[in-house]
Amino acid sequence: MKKYEEKFTVIGKFITAITVVLGIVEFLVLKDKVAVQWQGSIVSSIADKKIVLIFPIISILTYFAGQSIIQYIGLKWFGKVNQTIVVYIQLLLLVLLLTCQLYIGLYSIGLRLTISGILVIELIVGIIIGIKINKEQRK
Repeated sequence: MKKYEEKFTVIGKFITAITVVLGIVEFLVLKDKVAVQWQGSIVSSIADKKIVLIFPIISILTYFAGQSIIQYIGLKWFGKVNQTIVVYIQLLLLVLLLTCQLYIGLYSIGLRLTISGILVIELIVGIIIGIKINKEQRK
């Protein structure tokens, strides 16, 4: 269904733009060192703030090359691909990258949540929505 593909592409472009803008803002605003790894809500690793630019770069790569990579994997593993699901997986990856970008900034200003719980919930919801879309397309 083209309607999903078009919507997912527009949303993906928007999420990529937000991730890029947020990465630049965080780079300009955050201190020289930022938390990058946590155990629960306790910092277990820090890095130079340049690390916040990694998520925008990966998002841009995912936006422009993600579909091709996902299609290749789909063909290699399953022998066929559903283009709507390919675009949806790309969108899901962009959302996960945005979440990581947001978390670094929010943690730096005092928000203390466990990112693993947030990412697991996003992934489960994403899988459920993907299954629903796949079932709709099979009708």
